[in-house]
Amino acid sequence: MRAVSLEGLEPEQQAVLELLLARERSYAFVAGALDLDEDDVAQTAHDALRALTPLTSPRVSALDREAIGNLILGQASAAQAAEARGALKRPSAAREWAASLIDQLQDFAKPGTLPDLPPIQRAPAGTRLSRLVLGGAAAVLVAVAVVAFLIGGGGGGGDTKTVTAASTAKAPQRTVEKQGQFAGANGTKAEGVAAVVDQGGTKTLVVQAQVPKNGKNDAYEVWLYNSDTDLRPLGVNVTDANGVLQGAARVDKDYTKYGSVVLSREKTSTAPTKPTTIVARAPLAAPSTGR
Repeated sequence: MRAVSLEGLEPEQQAVLELLLARERSYAFVAGALDLDEDDVAQTAHDALRALTPLTSPRVSALDREAIGNLILGQASAAQAAEARGALKRPSAAREWAASLIDQLQDFAKPGTLPDLPPIQRAPAGTRLSRLVLGGAAAVLVAVAVVAFLIGGGGGGGDTKTVTAASTAKAPQRTVEKQGQFAGANGTKAEGVAAVVDQGGTKTLVVQAQVPKNGKNDAYEVWLYNSDTDLRPLGVNVTDANGVLQGAARVDKDYTKYGSVVLSREKTSTAPTKPTTIVARAPLAAPSTGR
């Protein structure tokens, strides 16, 4: 897809963006003005944003595109705005996409309408970045409980006792859709487990791996991966003092088009668009019926 200018958008897309950004109207107002369903208005607006940024938008997950798009369009709820700003607080494809959109829409939107990008926050070594770990203790307990179930207390990593203890907490009903064991890559010693869990329609990637401990200037990026040109970044994380990497992140329903989960080691001062050094890979497959 080629990039288009604002003038190159479809007339309906131009009209929707003008009402949303130049006149600061809501999705509901635009729906009434143009005799459209509110969901159709939102879809038209988001389609326009993707048409303006065909190179950067595919590198951003659909969940982040929706939250960040609504933030830029002035339609995000308080919770969604907080989620979007959280995704924009580190160097990432999401931040690049948002910056590109804001730059293109600057002269089109009413002054003061477009949000400012939040300052970049970098996590110190030894702390887990919230971009990968879902908010709330319940989400983390679900993550570690599923990992404990999959590794069965001995096959997947160097910190299984800690995880198994947490797994005794009661968790909502969940189904493991895909799973895989990590193996080291490029001569690196690594092991662990990755799994995608469905819980009430929400898909969550759960990761626990024993990998080389990261330093203060690097971290691990988690990717859904087929190749360097067919991949999706999910976030960054750091290990504990023992080299255990653990966390969970929401994924879109189309995660099934990716064959593996990859862990790569990256400098925290960069925003890679593909893995720099792959440390571990876990091919994803449906759970065996014999388990």
